[in-house]
Amino acid sequence: MLVQYFFEVDLPLEEVESRVAASHDDLGVWAEAAYHRGEETGLAVGLAPGPLSKRVELEIGEPIRATNSVTVPMTWKAVGSTRLFPTMEAELVLSPMGPNSTHVRFQGRYQPPLAPIGKILDRAALHRVAEITVRNLMERLAEALRNG
Repeated sequence: MLVQYFFEVDLPLEEVESRVAASHDDLGVWAEAAYHRGEETGLAVGLAPGPLSKRVELEIGEPIRATNSVTVPMTWKAVGSTRLFPTMEAELVLSPMGPNSTHVRFQGRYQPPLAPIGKILDRAALHRVAEITVRNLMERLAEALRNG
């Protein structure tokens, strides 16, 4: 399953890259908080089957620089019983929109756990929870980038 989210920030690409690099520890904390926020939201609107409360971690790879972008690889996964929770392989792609503006895009992929049953649950509700979780993480990053 694919999950994407993007925003623009009024900062040059080099500044955004620097701030993202300085935020690695914060991104891990935000990922944990975003996961729990997504879970709470899913429960509140009937999208999640029940509280799952799992600890998650975000692994951030080395940036890959191309001619006109920087890609930061990420792996977002549950700690412990991974058979019940998907691992999301993702990239944070930073692209200039001009000299003082940068497009920030999260693009992630995951396989629902529990084979056929997981795919049914994902289509019914859990993909929406994944979208809420990613949006929450990216909104936290956007705020941090905009506020320095």
